[in-house]
Amino acid sequence: MSLNRYGYVAGNVVNAVDPSGMIGEHPGAWDSCAQIDEQCELNCSYQAQIHAQWGIPFSYNFCVERCRESSALEKRRRLLRSYIDNLYGCLSTQFPGNYTAVLGMECNLSESEYPSGSVDAMVKILEYGARLYPRISSKELVGEISRILLGTSGCFTVLNQVLFSATDDHPLAREGGVGFHSDYYESAGQVHHFWAYLDTVAQGGSLVATQADIFHECVQGGGRVEDARLSTVAFSLGEAVSNGLDPFELAQKIQSSLGENGTGFGRFFAEHYYTDEWCRRKLIEWNQETELPYPPGFRP
Repeated sequence: MSLNRYGYVAGNVVNAVDPSGMIGEHPGAWDSCAQIDEQCELNCSYQAQIHAQWGIPFSYNFCVERCRESSALEKRRRLLRSYIDNLYGCLSTQFPGNYTAVLGMECNLSESEYPSGSVDAMVKILEYGARLYPRISSKELVGEISRILLGTSGCFTVLNQVLFSATDDHPLAREGGVGFHSDYYESAGQVHHFWAYLDTVAQGGSLVATQADIFHECVQGGGRVEDARLSTVAFSLGEAVSNGLDPFELAQKIQSSLGENGTGFGRFFAEHYYTDEWCRRKLIEWNQETELPYPPGFRP
């Protein structure tokens, strides 16, 4: 069989394009001004022609339906990212000493919509996301936000963020901690730490998060009591999310527990394990479960 260099566009090299390198598509489908329905219908019509030429079964209706769903999801993701960029732009405008200005992340919100700090920004993101994605669960919404804030989502999120110091996170996650209660406050990175544990537990990674926490607090020895408290709150809220907590309720709980005018750590959450005795006991359990050696200098 001779090679037909134009077979992928059914020989129609004048009116079809191949941006994916996989299949010919109508140029109008790549016009950002075109409506989603029009884009999907054009694409699926061309794909139907190509499949027919090669005698391959193809469902036009299924193609259009999947295309619409995918296009609508990508549009929502762009809107959510744009909103988060805007929030960060407002924070860098209000608190230039705490949040470094980033080109392309300007503040285009009205003054009444300005976040008062990082905690308020997380609350606003959840509330905006819940309105933007009315049909998805809190677990899925936390995952969508995590992909923007941390560059990843899933039951191993915390491994990338806490253990391997991933650097593809959004500046909102790694910059200043304005707006946190003094029980959790550090100059930077609190959103990064909190959301990594929240997403991991919410996506079903409680065991992974627990082991990562033991490693971070007790083996690495770089943990701080503020981080330890944040982990505890994130564990509690992550479990609630996995059990169906409403996103607006999640936003309220984050504000009431983490916000500078909130309840702080002690009133609603048991005292954290961040003690030498807790670490000693957990390291012994960890050694027995994993058969990994104890850290240097530790004696059970």
